[in-house]
Amino acid sequence: MLFSKVDILLSNDTDTLPANYLASIIRRKKLVFDAHEIFPEVPELTHRPKVKYIWEKIEDWIFPNIKHCYTVCQSIADYYNQKYKIDMKIVRNLPYYHSQHVENKLPDYSGKKIIIYQGALNVGRGLEWVIDAMPFVDNAVLLIIGDGNISDELKKRANKLNLNEKVFFLGRIAGEELHKYTPSADLGLCLLENRGLNYYFSLPNRIFDYLHAGVPVLATDFPEIANIVKNNKTGILIDHYEPEYLKKVLNDFFSKEFDTSNFTELAKQFCWEEEEKILMKIITSQNPKK
Repeated sequence: MLFSKVDILLSNDTDTLPANYLASIIRRKKLVFDAHEIFPEVPELTHRPKVKYIWEKIEDWIFPNIKHCYTVCQSIADYYNQKYKIDMKIVRNLPYYHSQHVENKLPDYSGKKIIIYQGALNVGRGLEWVIDAMPFVDNAVLLIIGDGNISDELKKRANKLNLNEKVFFLGRIAGEELHKYTPSADLGLCLLENRGLNYYFSLPNRIFDYLHAGVPVLATDFPEIANIVKNNKTGILIDHYEPEYLKKVLNDFFSKEFDTSNFTELAKQFCWEEEEKILMKIITSQNPKK
């Protein structure tokens, strides 16, 4: 970093910030900081108080001096802006816009309603809740696309409940192919456990992937998720997850049509073509006057 030919140093998350910050001072280069989350609140640090404290002190040292920075949602920006009196912008991770079209790559599920989850199969994603409810959901299948450290556990759970004909694990699908699968679904899942501020303030990509595919979402009623889903009427929000309750929510949802007529216009609004304009303003901006 001290000797590479650069004009701008861009730091992704706090763990890369000390080196970038020192190099920017020594070389008098512009530093841009990209906060993917509230770093001291990541799951890897929540149970390591001493290490977490060190990273908090690093942020206390550097953050007040950052001139160009952005994060993924309003809640995290507000958290850092209030704490350090800085001007953190918002650049959301949104899909590129493309006209909605259905190229059905899914197998034939005999006309049953399709519930889809796409993303990492990790702890805290709420998949256990839906699997437990599936025996009671009428005329529907659950498709799980992705892989992760609880894949085997989820498969065992589904097998134990004899859900071989109702829950299907499709594994990983390349991003450039995924948009050919998602539009065939009737409902997308974005359920999260409250495992700290990063989960509570999260705005998962799949909220927008479902929107672009014309698929309503069943999502957790957390602030950033609700801001999109509730205000734009792109799905339904829930805040508890017992199998009997989820059964009722899902059966009620499939008993009537969900209006997706506004999804095409929303996809034009929530797309990377619009979001990258904000990023480029940050990248090309000059240091603010003191």
